[in-house]
Amino acid sequence: MSRLDSQFQMKHRHFTGLNYQSEIVQIANGQMNVSASYEWKSWLEALQTPLVFLGIWPIGVRDARFAYGRPWVWEAGLVVDVLLRHRQEIPLTCSQIIDIFRDSLEQKKVPLRRLLVAIMKVRLLSF
Repeated sequence: MSRLDSQFQMKHRHFTGLNYQSEIVQIANGQMNVSASYEWKSWLEALQTPLVFLGIWPIGVRDARFAYGRPWVWEAGLVVDVLLRHRQEIPLTCSQIIDIFRDSLEQKKVPLRRLLVAIMKVRLLSF
């Protein structure tokens, strides 16, 4: 389980023109803000430890709270979790969510990102 210690902000072209507000999430002016103390569990983060142990995945960003560093997919997992939890209220298509996820992975230069995007596409079929 991951938890935000401070407010998280992310700008993306797909947030432009959206206006949404809840007690946890706000989207306005092309930026999404997620309140501190937001908690989420990501299947992507759960994969990091065994992949690092097997030598398939490099160690992530150093962070004292994580044994192998903060997972490379930490930010992408957070953003997807927020968007899927509020899917009924935030007018984004699955294609736009995939674009946001892909851009987040590419910004961090996450290894195996094409595979992760393909897995996310399959996952979104159930939504």
